Amino acid sequence: MPLDGEQGQRSLVVEPLHRIVRNAGITAGGNLLGQLLSPLIGVITTRVLGAELYGLYALLVQWAAFVAEIAKAGWGAALVRFVGVYRALGQLERLKGAIQGGLVWTAVVGGGITLLVVLCAEPIAEGVLRHPEATAALRFYAPAIVLTALYGLFLATLTGFQQQRFVQLSYAVVGNLVKLGTLLLLVWAGLDIYAALGSSLLQDVVVLVLSAYFVFRTFPTLQSAAVPAQIEWRPLLMYALTIFATSLFYRYTFQLDVLVLGAFRSAAEVGLYAAALRVQPLLSLPTYAIGETFNPVVAELHARGEREQLQVVYCSAVRWALLLTFPLVVPLITVPEAVLSIFGPDFPGAAPVLPVLSVGTWIGAAFGIAGYVLNMVGKPQVNLLNSIITAGLNVGLFLWLIPLAGMEGAAWAYAVVNIGMALVRVGQVWWLLRLHPWEWALVRALLVIGVAIVGAVAGGMVVPWLGSVMGLAIFGLLIRWSLSPHDWEVWRRWRYRESGAGSRG
Repeated sequence: MPLDGEQGQRSLVVEPLHRIVRNAGITAGGNLLGQLLSPLIGVITTRVLGAELYGLYALLVQWAAFVAEIAKAGWGAALVRFVGVYRALGQLERLKGAIQGGLVWTAVVGGGITLLVVLCAEPIAEGVLRHPEATAALRFYAPAIVLTALYGLFLATLTGFQQQRFVQLSYAVVGNLVKLGTLLLLVWAGLDIYAALGSSLLQDVVVLVLSAYFVFRTFPTLQSAAVPAQIEWRPLLMYALTIFATSLFYRYTFQLDVLVLGAFRSAAEVGLYAAALRVQPLLSLPTYAIGETFNPVVAELHARGEREQLQVVYCSAVRWALLLTFPLVVPLITVPEAVLSIFGPDFPGAAPVLPVLSVGTWIGAAFGIAGYVLNMVGKPQVNLLNSIITAGLNVGLFLWLIPLAGMEGAAWAYAVVNIGMALVRVGQVWWLLRLHPWEWALVRALLVIGVAIVGAVAGGMVVPWLGSVMGLAIFGLLIRWSLSPHDWEVWRRWRYRESGAGSRG
């Protein structure tokens, strides 16, 4: 049945939203599976290796992952953007060139670093790892550097093509299952630390092969001689290296809170604070799932000049991130002691900082989507400046507040910088692009969240768990009021496709 003019126009506008919802659901599902398998793999590894060998294993894995990021040098983020841009413009030669350029760079740099590690394993084990006995294990695990870097490029390419099902199937599903299965087999063979390292290497190989297969399947032109590759080295490298520098400033300065806290307070207080921090990645999961699929859509829409759709996508992504994360936030701010007791009887002592950290992560991540917009429209230098400012604010506030208030000072510094810089990015997107997330649906969403928080606080004054129940109940009853016409259109489209698939089955 044909659509009328207004409904047809709305249907065109929400097409990118529908893609984001579909792929975000796949991403969230894959990440949840990974979070279920990861603790199981961790428990097996720790029980087999013991504290000392597990510590050595963790050092090798962390250093290899860090060096792999150096080898990629931001090419993953560059491919997410430029694959979307070149697809939108129909520039197959440049699309092919971007993928080949990233793979060549990563293979050469990653392969060179891997060879260097193999040749210099002894001084690295002694001087960097401070474990001279790790020389043989380091040589054994060195190939993980180039393998991890290369499959990261293939996964980024699939993300650029908005093929999250292949990303999650390659890494979260098959990769984790291969690691679990081979770990059990190698442990049974009595290989101790080499069981853990070997299972990680086999996981890397499988993910690399599978993700490469999916890239060639998605973009057969990559292996076709009929289309010549055109590599725009300058813009690709400038973008990649800017993103890489930004991630170094941003990611690692937020980890200074633990180090500064350790310099001024007891190890016990550091442990309490670290337990509260371990909950935070869960709050970032909805925004991460949205962002992974939001990025290539933004690059595509901006390249086509489709401003109205870009505005709708931006507004919806911010609002969805706020709403989807809120149910996870409620128990963290109403019953923090109960949540932290999962870690052990001592950890409810971190209850004063968990709500502060959680609100900072939640609001900062949701409005921080503006930073994705800056990257995907070709303004990574703005985010580089933001990361330098973030580093300065973090260092200054940590050194000021932690000596005064310990872990509570660290938590407030974390939250203030997270939220403050997210709002700065919102302002920058408005200044540079005249795009903003402030629509009436967002105002309604904030009102719904506000009423739910009031109900949670009121209920918590009677019985703590009653606060969680009341907050979630109020939120569930009112959430429909926060949905926009575009949300309803996405919902109708999803229901139509599901019912259609069911009737065909």
